[in-house]
Amino acid sequence: MTPPLRGLLLTHAPDLAWLQQQLALADAAILKIVTGWGLADGWTNAARAAAARLAPILVVRTVSGDPSVAGGMHAQLAPSRVLEEVRPWWEARDPARSFWVEVGNEPLLSPEPSEQAAWNYQWGLDRSISQLRAAFPGVQIIGPAHMLNHPVALGEHSDGQRRWTAISASALRRCDALATHAYTAEQLRRGVAMLRELVSPTRPIWGTELGLNVALDDAARGRALAGLLASTELAAGIFYHLVHSPGDDPIHFNPHYTLRPGTLAALAATREVLVSPSPVPAPSDADTVLHPQVRVGGFLMDVRQWRTVAAFRAHLAAHDKRGVAPWATGITVHHTAVPTAATWRGAASMRAMARFYTQKTPPWDRGPQIFSVSGAPNPADDGIWQMTPLNARGIHAVSFNATRWGWEVVGDFDTTRWDAGTSALALGGLAALHDWAGWSTVRESTLNGHRDDPKTDKTCPGAAIDIASVRRGVAALLQGKP
Repeated sequence: MTPPLRGLLLTHAPDLAWLQQQLALADAAILKIVTGWGLADGWTNAARAAAARLAPILVVRTVSGDPSVAGGMHAQLAPSRVLEEVRPWWEARDPARSFWVEVGNEPLLSPEPSEQAAWNYQWGLDRSISQLRAAFPGVQIIGPAHMLNHPVALGEHSDGQRRWTAISASALRRCDALATHAYTAEQLRRGVAMLRELVSPTRPIWGTELGLNVALDDAARGRALAGLLASTELAAGIFYHLVHSPGDDPIHFNPHYTLRPGTLAALAATREVLVSPSPVPAPSDADTVLHPQVRVGGFLMDVRQWRTVAAFRAHLAAHDKRGVAPWATGITVHHTAVPTAATWRGAASMRAMARFYTQKTPPWDRGPQIFSVSGAPNPADDGIWQMTPLNARGIHAVSFNATRWGWEVVGDFDTTRWDAGTSALALGGLAALHDWAGWSTVRESTLNGHRDDPKTDKTCPGAAIDIASVRRGVAALLQGKP
């Protein structure tokens, strides 16, 4: 069985950079956005276009058909409003990525649910599907989902969700995917079983709102969310929910199901156990760690970690640069901007970065060779990390990919300089590569920044970093000076 796709549901983000960071931490393939809210400064056309490129799959959920909004004034689906909400997102979409519309939300939250209201909703859903397909050729549609954490009666039927689903079954069958919401494994299994019985035994089912309302630390919560997703067969699961701070959304900022960065990283890390790598001999040096389980389909990577510069030097000394990388004539230095050291989670971050590169347009099949990080929450995640093997050309700067290794210093250094730990790792590692390559003199031809690429517009390794000072520091280490 193919593992379900994973996504995140946005409630409120201060900006798109923060949103991108959370998606990368979670290694998320899906971003779900509700048209009526989500971004501090509102959704401009430019913001929609940028958001549409943050994940391989975008799900746009309508406010129309959501009884929880504005005292129930949008409880019924209005086909004209559905089109009005979706149109700007459709126009801003990336045609190379999947675009889905989720029509409506939790219909039985209506203040006075009734059978007549259910039939009216069914009519609105059927009409909305027809008009969406006519207006937006190729659009993919997800039917509205119920919240199953408490029973709701519908007329004489005590199980209102079941009765509503039976009424709407003919319209739901016209959708490309069905949906359910759940906050326990039991609710998820019940929702899937109801859709399978009443609507379709084969239509893909998405958990478009999944969460856990229990007190757990980040590591346990990440594992529990992965377990919830695996508790029944789904095509995709979207976790609830992303909100930056309590002030952004005081109603929904429940610490039991608000997705913290640590939870997202722990959730991403659960993917690693799904891979069964070939046995790899363990290195004899405790400061050298291999991560063969970190894989992204179709992406060239060989993840290794050296916790010290000395361990990195020892690795290099075991190989001949002339035979390994005769094409390498220098190093180009970058900064990641996202993630930073504070959000670095080691192997999980390496995999998330690789996933991020595969989502570019056009997608990358490899990335930079080296990342260096100091100050991660877990000190065991600090060090010099390899993504793309040093013997292979990487992708990091258009003008320099063919002739230079790419070195990413983890952090955002447009306004902040390297601290002592970051500087020691970066300068020490750059000096080790110079020494191994036989470059006795450090100059622009052997060490530059991404901002030196005339074909791109970058500040790397950060506007606060003086690349001439970096060269002097590397030269001092090569000459054995303090």
